[in-house]
Amino acid sequence: MPYVGERNVPDVSRGPDYLEQGGILKLLEDHGAQTKQISTVALTADEEKAYGSWNHLALASGDLAKLVSEERRSGYLSVGLLANCNGILGMLSGLQHSGPTTRPLRVAMVFIDAHGDFNTPETTLSGMLGGMPVAIAAGQCLTRMRLKAGLEPAV
Repeated sequence: MPYVGERNVPDVSRGPDYLEQGGILKLLEDHGAQTKQISTVALTADEEKAYGSWNHLALASGDLAKLVSEERRSGYLSVGLLANCNGILGMLSGLQHSGPTTRPLRVAMVFIDAHGDFNTPETTLSGMLGGMPVAIAAGQCLTRMRLKAGLEPAV
């Protein structure tokens, strides 16, 4: 998912690209897993016209949520190879809305990362949006971003 919050340094990890180029699909298939082509999130032309990088991230998260939800309804286990911590908003939203009805499913999360991800705009020292996704998902800040990602209710 190539949409991120703005900072003065790159926000996107190449890790997912390296995993794909390194043959993760073949490795999984060799171990008996049924796989499908990796999906990439891209904003629509209208979404690209929307203002703001944080807004783009929220819209892309909503698009990721649709992919995850469709894959779950088709019987696939969605594995997110996310280039940025904030992709978790789309993953959670997609899982939350992948049930047989429009009623959101209860979703739990175990999130392991190299830095704190429960910061808010009020508590962060760096201002890095990548340090806020768990707080956003929990409904502690940036409500519009969470709602644009389709994550309702908060986890």
